[in-house]
Amino acid sequence: MKLLSCYIENFGKIKAQTFNFPSGLTSFLKSNGEGKTTLAVFLKAMFYGLEGCRKNSKDFNDRQHFYPFAGGIFGGNVVFEYHGKTYKIERTFDEKSETKDSCRVYCNGGLYTKWHDPLGEQIWGLDKTSFERTIYLTAADIELAATDSINSKLNNVVVGGDDASNLTAAIAQLQTYAKRFKKNNGNDLLTTESQRVHALEAQIANTEIVKASLPQQYVALQNYDDRLTALREQLQNVQGQAAVVEQWRTYDTWCAEANQAEQTRVKLGEQYPQGLCTRDELVAIKQTATEYQILQAQQSITPKDKQHRLPTATVVQDLQSKLQDYVALEQEAATIPDWLVNGTATKPQSLRTYAWLAAIALVVLSAGVGLIFLQTLVGIIITVAGGIGLLAVAFGYLNRKVNLTAQVPNPAKRAWQIRRDQLVDQLRATLVRYGYTAEQGVVVAITNLVNDYQQSLTNADLSAKITACQKKLQKFCTHFALDTADYGAALAKIERDLNLYQQAQNDVIRLRAKAQQYAADHHLTKRPDQAVTAVAILNDELGTIMNERANLLQTLTEAESTVEKLDDLIQERDAARARQKEYQTTYLLLQKTIGYLQIAANNLQERYLRPIKDQFVQYANLLEKTIGEKLVMNSKFAIMYEHNGLNRSSQHLSAGQKSICALCFRLTLIDNMFTDEKPFLILDDPFVHLDAEHLTKAKSLLHELARDKQIVYFTCHASRDLR
Repeated sequence: MKLLSCYIENFGKIKAQTFNFPSGLTSFLKSNGEGKTTLAVFLKAMFYGLEGCRKNSKDFNDRQHFYPFAGGIFGGNVVFEYHGKTYKIERTFDEKSETKDSCRVYCNGGLYTKWHDPLGEQIWGLDKTSFERTIYLTAADIELAATDSINSKLNNVVVGGDDASNLTAAIAQLQTYAKRFKKNNGNDLLTTESQRVHALEAQIANTEIVKASLPQQYVALQNYDDRLTALREQLQNVQGQAAVVEQWRTYDTWCAEANQAEQTRVKLGEQYPQGLCTRDELVAIKQTATEYQILQAQQSITPKDKQHRLPTATVVQDLQSKLQDYVALEQEAATIPDWLVNGTATKPQSLRTYAWLAAIALVVLSAGVGLIFLQTLVGIIITVAGGIGLLAVAFGYLNRKVNLTAQVPNPAKRAWQIRRDQLVDQLRATLVRYGYTAEQGVVVAITNLVNDYQQSLTNADLSAKITACQKKLQKFCTHFALDTADYGAALAKIERDLNLYQQAQNDVIRLRAKAQQYAADHHLTKRPDQAVTAVAILNDELGTIMNERANLLQTLTEAESTVEKLDDLIQERDAARARQKEYQTTYLLLQKTIGYLQIAANNLQERYLRPIKDQFVQYANLLEKTIGEKLVMNSKFAIMYEHNGLNRSSQHLSAGQKSICALCFRLTLIDNMFTDEKPFLILDDPFVHLDAEHLTKAKSLLHELARDKQIVYFTCHASRDLR
């Protein structure tokens, strides 16, 4: 595998630069801060990307470190040759998020989609940490031990096969499979099958007990059948008599109901010593009660008589006759002038005279309207007279003449006035006698007297009718010795009792007739003996035995069903035992196989671990012989060294010694992990801790390795420059 070139658009302080990588050793000598580490990190980022920035992280990672301050596209590309093909990786990075990064791979100029991130794992089979412990070497301290990814790749080489078929994976798969058969917690096939065998054996034992009890249950069932046959025969003999007894019971029931209705009728009759009324009497008295309520309602809305001494009918008629005369005089006044005219002119009436005449006409008109509701004919006459008078006054006022030459009083007018005054005095004298005054005029006073007289006649008529109804109701309720305070409640009770009485009477007739007809239909002439008791006892006994037989039959059916499954249970138990034995045999075989494989793995690993360790020591001896003689490598390829007879961690070595071990360890890993195509090496000033002697040896070693490996070397000091 060979790096060809890379282009950096923006990465740290490097901007728009292209770097070419020839075969063999490429050495970059740059001062601190000039971008040698930036280029090394860029190459690593092209294969493994950059870790995103976390909000709560306190670490200052490579994405934050190398993000360009001036902005622009953060990223670039790298071109390399692998298995005879030319690949190009293009990446751009977001300021913070990995999800916003972009990555494209091209193979021989065309887009290549078979690889996915992280690309380094697809190419070398190594995760990022393993890459940093093999292909990528810096001056920082490292742990001299292989990662899981490195161990897997080394085991595939020394043992053969891939991750899914190497020895360690095979042992792990066998152990996992063995746990299906037996686990410490008991949730396995062997335990489950053992429990199934135990449960089936217990179920078989119970079934055997049930099977042994079947003959005894068959005998008990036959005994129940024999007893039932005997009881049915005995019951058939007495059921005929029981049917007759039941018929007599029905007859007695109807007779008892008839007697009960008769008692109800008698009790109701006892409440009325004078006897209950008839239906017609009840209807008539209810009509009287309704009329009584209506009259009371009318009386409540009829005005009461005023506190006056009312006249007789003769006096009323005399007053009405004189009132007619008075109205006639008032009408006559309109035709008699007050003055006689000397010549052709007449003396006009004064405005006061016309006003007085209009007032009289209005009074007459009002009186007539009031009398219409009492005496229609008289009221109409007076109303017409008042209207005519009012029209006459209006006509005379409108046609009066002025500027007369001579006027004299009219004797006829004076005679009319005397007659009218005499008549008014007579009317007032009569009105005063009965407590009425003529302050509003004799017409109004007479009208009020007549109205009061008519009202007194109406009130007297209502009172008489109410008294008559009350006497009827009082007499009816007294006759039946009921409370007369509430006629409605008393009549309701009489009606209710009458209905109950008639219903009871009808029930007596109906039920007795029904009982007699039933007795005739069933020929009930003589009561039988009390055989019904024997029937009841036999029915109870028969029901008890049938229930017991049904329970026994159900138990017997369930037992037979259980026994039918006995052969199946035995076969299932035998099959479970066979499976249990098979599982046990398989588990033991797996345990032996795992043991043998573990022994083989240890032997095989020990066999192939020696060449790896020897190769590591060979590299180390080229730099410092004393380190290689003391090194120890365990089965996990972890590096330790021996001191005073005890194995010590490589962390106890000096910085220079650890640098030597790191380089040798990586070279050894690369030689053993990559057998077909060796990767390039990126060395970022790894020899800062070496003295001059060891540095000279390291330079010599790298030049030797560069004959068949591509090495990209970075340093900041001319003394460590490999050119």
